Amino acid sequence: MSPRALNELSPQQLRQALLATIARCLVIFALVVALFFVAPDRSASADANFVVRLIIALVLFVVVIAWQVRRLMRADLPQLRAFEVVCFALALLLVIFAGIYTGVSASDPAAFSEPLSRLDAFYFAVVTFGTVGFGDISARTELARILVTFQVLLDLVFIALIVRVILQASRISVESATPQQ
Repeated sequence: MSPRALNELSPQQLRQALLATIARCLVIFALVVALFFVAPDRSASADANFVVRLIIALVLFVVVIAWQVRRLMRADLPQLRAFEVVCFALALLLVIFAGIYTGVSASDPAAFSEPLSRLDAFYFAVVTFGTVGFGDISARTELARILVTFQVLLDLVFIALIVRVILQASRISVESATPQQ
């Protein structure tokens, strides 16, 4: 099946496709976050190797997103598949940083204004992504501040670059399947 643009769908097909996409996004996001919470907790044995784990996690993030973009290029409705990829990428990015924050907090309880549980770390990663900064949890050590700063910068890159690449890939996929007049 060749890629189709959303404007090729009837109103009913479009509604069904949008609802299915929203449902898949919610399920994908929930599964990624649930996996974070049920995965074995290795933060109790955390040591200074979290920087290595962060680098490995980010390399895997790039590989997974590249694979998702390739799949997007062959999707039936690439524009909606692009939305799913963005949801997946966001969930993955938040979970990566929540895991790092959990490890840092376990290895140095003074790194944040309070020790971080997984839920606290996920909350902090979400609040940092949104650049809201409620102030209830804050980075106290230089390492924690560097990691939070890195997350904020990466979040901006995520918004500016990754979303653009994904949307551009969906546009190219639709255009390549549309016969030229």
